[in-house]
Amino acid sequence: MTIGAFIAGVIAVIRSTDPDGAGLRAGFLGGVLGVLTFIVTVVSTAASSTTAAWPLSRVVFFVLASGTILCIAPVFGLGFGRVGGWVANTVASRWTTGANAS
Repeated sequence: MTIGAFIAGVIAVIRSTDPDGAGLRAGFLGGVLGVLTFIVTVVSTAASSTTAAWPLSRVVFFVLASGTILCIAPVFGLGFGRVGGWVANTVASRWTTGANAS
């Protein structure tokens, strides 16, 4: 989620678009994929006859945790997209101005 948002921010700056928005979308997609992976794992485990059903409190906890992840993931994406854009701008400005590291 964070690495994808960082890369999305870098690509957005190179293509002259908003790195914040690209990171936000990448963070949201990363959160959705994480929750969907968890749901597929739970459903496939529950479909097998070797496991017992979860108690209601555990189900409620994981539903709330999944909702929290879906709310927080875009915020991390926004931040890391902005950082990726900043890094890309800094590196590009160093190359174009011929700045020297010494």
